[in-house]
Amino acid sequence: MKLFTADQIFLDRRFVPDAAVLVDDEGRIVSAGRLGDVVTLRDVERVHLEGHALLPGCVNSHTHSFQVFLRGNGDNAASFRDWVDAHLYLLVERLDERRLVAAATLAYAEMALSGTTSVGEFFYVHNDASGKRANRHAAAVVEAGRRLGLRVALLRTMYDLGSKPGQARFHETVDEAVANTRELAEAFAADPPRTRCTAPRPR
Repeated sequence: MKLFTADQIFLDRRFVPDAAVLVDDEGRIVSAGRLGDVVTLRDVERVHLEGHALLPGCVNSHTHSFQVFLRGNGDNAASFRDWVDAHLYLLVERLDERRLVAAATLAYAEMALSGTTSVGEFFYVHNDASGKRANRHAAAVVEAGRRLGLRVALLRTMYDLGSKPGQARFHETVDEAVANTRELAEAFAADPPRTRCTAPRPR
């Protein structure tokens, strides 16, 4: 175990100088509080972060990690709909699993460097270029976050619109969406750092 102290630690809604955080060997917080109140073992490793403040990780509650590839693309779009039709859908048609993982790795690494530890990933690129529907892409993106040490809440979008070419990568029938979401939930059920929720896309 490690006992972390710092010049200031955010505790009880304010920064205090005489606090500590005890972390187990798996990186989980065991306790946090005033230095004298945190129970420690004799062989605990003490780490003082001199010149630093320690605060809880930030939460990014809504992200589409693949859109990191749209930086600088469509800056002059006439409207949101124009950006979606002329830029987003064109990118989506070129995405495969390798590119989805690369985008997630870049986006999540930048989040981690800025103090984000939990991510709500609204994910909807379910289908591959051939139209095959599966959860493989979603699982690969979640694993990218896991490798970087982030907690990823996969907000699996259920998207039954499919009139435009780009939407073919999202489209599922209601029955397919329900079945795939249940399958994903079962796959992640025993893994607390990876959670899943549904995010229906209304007509």
